[in-house]
Amino acid sequence: RKVYAGSTSLPETFWMSKPGQFANFDISSPIQPSDSITGTLVSRQVNAIKYMVSMPGGLIMLTSGGAWQVSGGSAGAALTPSTITATPQAYNGCADIEPLTINYDILYVQQKGTVVRDLSYNFYVNIYTGSDISVLANHLFAGYSLVQWAYAEEPYKVVWAVRSDGVLLSLTYLKDQEISGWARHQTQGRFQSISSIQEGQENAVYVVVQRWVGGQEVSFIERLHTRLMPYGSEDAFF
Repeated sequence: RKVYAGSTSLPETFWMSKPGQFANFDISSPIQPSDSITGTLVSRQVNAIKYMVSMPGGLIMLTSGGAWQVSGGSAGAALTPSTITATPQAYNGCADIEPLTINYDILYVQQKGTVVRDLSYNFYVNIYTGSDISVLANHLFAGYSLVQWAYAEEPYKVVWAVRSDGVLLSLTYLKDQEISGWARHQTQGRFQSISSIQEGQENAVYVVVQRWVGGQEVSFIERLHTRLMPYGSEDAFF
């Protein structure tokens, strides 16, 4: 099904097409399992749907006030108009930054842009739970917010994030090894935007940097140098 959600007039409503017919939102009378679906997240506040992430347990909807799981009601159940269920998972809202999916985990920036959280399925409580993975480096976020980020999986599994003051932050994230570490990177200018693109055996990181040239502000598209060094320390000239 193709899913739309979070319109201006109906911020909590989502629309699902017929299975395999992404432009067909028709319904039948009586309702059939293959009909399109229209639903609304009912909560105590109006929390707009910001992003949707497809996960093994169902569709995770991140809103401005929390996270919801939309599924067929039980493990492996088909999603139909009569079985659809929306269950709240967490009560930490999502900012206007696209979440990152790393293996079976979702990384997202909390509503005010100053906290990074992860969200993963917890078999013991049967819901998606998470924690604040920026708390040990909160001095890097005090008074600032994140504006954009990207995930460079290979070779070192690093999340690169642009801070509101133009500083670049990095997060080395290996959930299965219980490793997460933040670092700060500065340059003679301000980082404005960032993206990660696969090039060969690594994910190259491209940035837009604003620098002063001849008394004027000029934006450059730059590439972080590769960290694949076939000759070892002889290549580490940067």
